[in-house]
Amino acid sequence: MKFLLITLIVHNDDRSPTERFREVVGNAVLAEELGFDGFGVGERHERPFISSSPPVVLSHIAALTSRIRLFTAVTTLSLLDPVRAYEDYATLDHLSGGRLELIIGKGNGAAQAELFHVTAEDQWERNREGYELFRRLWREDKVTWQGRFRPSLTEAETWPRPLQRPIRVWHGSATSKESVDLAARYGDPLFSANVTHPIDPYAELIDHYRERWAFYGHDPADALVGAGSAGYYAAPTSQEAIATYRPVFDARVEFQRKLGLPVVFPTLEDAIERSSILVGSPQQIVDKVLRYHKRFGHEVMHLHADADGLTQAQHRRALELFQAEIAPVLRAEIPSRPFSTAPAAAPSGLPGRRPCRRSRRCSRGSGRRLLRGCRMTLSILDLAPVVSGGTVARALRDTIDLARRAEGFGYRRYWLAEHHFAPGVASSAPAVLIALVAAATSTIRVGSGAVQLGHQTPLSVVEQFGLIDALHPGRIDLGIGRSGQRRAELAAGPPTESRAGEVVDGLLIPPPFDYSRLAQHPHLAHAATLLQQPGARTPDFADQIDDVLAFLAGTHEVRAVPGEGADLEVWILGSSGGQSAQVAGERGLPFAANYHVSPSSVLEAVTAYREAFKPSATLAEPYVMVSADAVVAEDEARARELAKGYDLWVRSIRTGAGAIPYPSAAEADAHVWTDEDRALVQDRLDTRFVGTPAQVADGLRVLRRVTGADELLVTTITHDHEDRVRSYELLADAWDRP
Repeated sequence: MKFLLITLIVHNDDRSPTERFREVVGNAVLAEELGFDGFGVGERHERPFISSSPPVVLSHIAALTSRIRLFTAVTTLSLLDPVRAYEDYATLDHLSGGRLELIIGKGNGAAQAELFHVTAEDQWERNREGYELFRRLWREDKVTWQGRFRPSLTEAETWPRPLQRPIRVWHGSATSKESVDLAARYGDPLFSANVTHPIDPYAELIDHYRERWAFYGHDPADALVGAGSAGYYAAPTSQEAIATYRPVFDARVEFQRKLGLPVVFPTLEDAIERSSILVGSPQQIVDKVLRYHKRFGHEVMHLHADADGLTQAQHRRALELFQAEIAPVLRAEIPSRPFSTAPAAAPSGLPGRRPCRRSRRCSRGSGRRLLRGCRMTLSILDLAPVVSGGTVARALRDTIDLARRAEGFGYRRYWLAEHHFAPGVASSAPAVLIALVAAATSTIRVGSGAVQLGHQTPLSVVEQFGLIDALHPGRIDLGIGRSGQRRAELAAGPPTESRAGEVVDGLLIPPPFDYSRLAQHPHLAHAATLLQQPGARTPDFADQIDDVLAFLAGTHEVRAVPGEGADLEVWILGSSGGQSAQVAGERGLPFAANYHVSPSSVLEAVTAYREAFKPSATLAEPYVMVSADAVVAEDEARARELAKGYDLWVRSIRTGAGAIPYPSAAEADAHVWTDEDRALVQDRLDTRFVGTPAQVADGLRVLRRVTGADELLVTTITHDHEDRVRSYELLADAWDRP
């Protein structure tokens, strides 16, 4: 079975039309990211709809997507001049790379009939005549034609000629047999609305379609049917789904009454029992769709594209759950034919968007291509923080729980850091922790931020990550850093030319921090000796990266098993414009710059990377991720209270002693600060993002704009685990808003 998301672009709230259109486009991009097969935009010409121009909306969506099929739902040919409709959709066919499919129908009400001078007596004849001319215009280079409702044509040529020859046209059917008969006559597929009433009238129309299909001499096996649904919300349990969706349903019923429309299903329970609404646990929804399929025999189904009263986070989680637990079962149980044999990507010479790998379906793609186009450009960096009064075991369980929930929030990646000899950090063995997180999740990419090559050999790293990739192919990122190799550089002292802080286009770039005293701390020197075998020598970083790439590609003189051929995304992380940025650029690898660790040099780092960049088999152009510290709460005062422990925690790191267990707000308040203490941490405090969802999202958008980042990597630490989870949830919801 195949699945579409469809919107009629209802506009019945206080948002502007601009905001509503942006939401629709965002939902289309999300549909592609999650692995849906198609996205449809309806056509209506009266309140409360603003979907009067589907070709324009779909063209914008086409520019931001690359794979998903684009549907009209429906094109009202009874109202349109077929020549003008052909020109619009033939153009869209090219711009979308042959991804267009039409659903046509009469689809007009009283207000639309008045606008277009269509009467109840002639509407079906207009629909039939409009489709017959449209069909010929699409197939024939020159058309001679005469009809009732527009001027005749003689050897008429229409341009541009379409990309798909022919295009598949579905016929939308809700209440009458005219559309059904027209579809059967021309051997076209039928799409049943299946929204307003119980199953029986829709099933009767589908039966009539199959009867007329055979009457017109078509093979019964070739008949193709799609069907809609009246709403969707899934949750792990039916109780949770019903409780969450009830206010949405009740608001819809009230809206119908306000418009004077008949209310067929007055309660949610009645709708679940007798309508096509899909609300419940995944298994309940699977069972209901299979029950409908026995009556309809449909291969395609649509869900509502809009949040429809749910929050964006709830809507996203429900769609993620659909793709993770519902769609795979239905695809396996109900085979479906391909949508089209036409090209599914933009033709050569046209700009195209690369698909995203956030869903189970597309996260299995090649790690040799770093892909743009995902709407959700936020990822998570986790240190598995140990809080005061907590334990390492608790920290690790919290990390796994956060990863599961972050996957539901829609984050793209979940990275684990590598830190040693720090009582407040449990992520000393990132490969082990990555394997645990990958096993506990199914769609989110999981990786290192970063594995430190000063402490391991390239072979051991490739073998570790190759082993994880063998069990979770296409989801693992190998982020590599130089920490452990830079102590001598840092100990040499501060930059010879210090500079004052500045604000660059709204982003604070603080003065450089002097790492020389930190690098000379005896704790770090002792740690460095314990992380390597006695007498061991760390090779040049560039040579190590070349070894990693050679082991993965199978071009090294020895083979890494597991590891060779592993579908890993290899990243380099860096804090300055030094060797890390240079190597990432010269090897054509993606680069992650540390604004949260070294905010003063983030612009130098990304500039050096871009200047050094050379296209590779991995990337045709530079790809940058930038890290940031953030804490989000419902109000600013609460966010600042949650962030209090950060100051004292950073101080422990900057003294060289290592991160202490993350302090509570009370412990932070009890600390007596000196001027020297404040100087140690000021740049980190000034450059974190703390506040409401809107405040933090706006600040992160500034960071993305100024650095030109393709993604942002967010670190959030709070003393209470649920506060940290809630911070990420609020941020995802705010970031997702157009």
